[in-house]
Amino acid sequence: MKSEKLPDREEMLRRLIAFDDNSHLVQKFYPKLLKDAGTEKVPIGVVMILTLAIADYTEGMPIQMQVIMEMKAP
Repeated sequence: MKSEKLPDREEMLRRLIAFDDNSHLVQKFYPKLLKDAGTEKVPIGVVMILTLAIADYTEGMPIQMQVIMEMKAP
């Protein structure tokens, strides 16, 4: 499986904010994704990063929040 390097932290944050600049996401969710900025990942690794970040971010929230977050992921 071919791996790809994720964008560096600044570029990744810029792209995330361009997608959705909600202040709560910027402060609470995006840092969970940015931990892996600049690293090499295979496609399933990227999916796992996103899935685990959503699960962590929505912990304690109604299950619908996790579903909504997953639906927003392209």
